[in-house]
Amino acid sequence: MPLPEFNSESGRFRLTFYKELFTEEYLKKKGLSERQLLAIAHVKEHETISNTEYQAIAGVSKSTATRELNQLKTKDVFVSEGEGGRGTVYRLKK
Repeated sequence: MPLPEFNSESGRFRLTFYKELFTEEYLKKKGLSERQLLAIAHVKEHETISNTEYQAIAGVSKSTATRELNQLKTKDVFVSEGEGGRGTVYRLKK
């Protein structure tokens, strides 16, 4: 479950809980591969994943990792951060 959000404003305190958007059922409807599901599980635990980490987790080449991570972006599961190349990491889309 995503972490709650805490806000304090003019004498009020607000705690917002978010529902888990990326459930197993939702992800299966997107037609993701088992490797891509591993990447999502990794990001849920560690917040980000890089191309190099995906290669190690999924046991794929750099080009396959790039293609599959970009598919996750296209399917509105991941967003990328960084200017491309080695500095790019992927997070779950909010």
